[in-house]
Amino acid sequence: MMKIRKPFLVLPLACPLLLAHAELPFSAQALATAQAMIDECSRTYPADAARYQDRARMIVKGLPDAELAAMRESDDFKTMYEAVRAGFAAQDAADAEKACNGLLNDKE
Repeated sequence: MMKIRKPFLVLPLACPLLLAHAELPFSAQALATAQAMIDECSRTYPADAARYQDRARMIVKGLPDAELAAMRESDDFKTMYEAVRAGFAAQDAADAEKACNGLLNDKE
């Protein structure tokens, strides 16, 4: 099976910006991608967990709770969330650190 490494470095840079400026609703897959990265970075770097969770709140700001809950219960969300988590776990420590730093340091 082919290893997918470098694309996971781009996800944290692109997803928060795209989701933050997208017109709602955005896809369950896009939400899952961003949420999985935020969750994994929070777990890996607990000292920055509050900053990652602030990012998560920013991403879903304005999305009705019912719509958000439905997205998170969808098969598309669950499948993508697990795929991104697995990809993150397969990264070496330096790549994971770069990906997580990208979530907190994106500039417009």
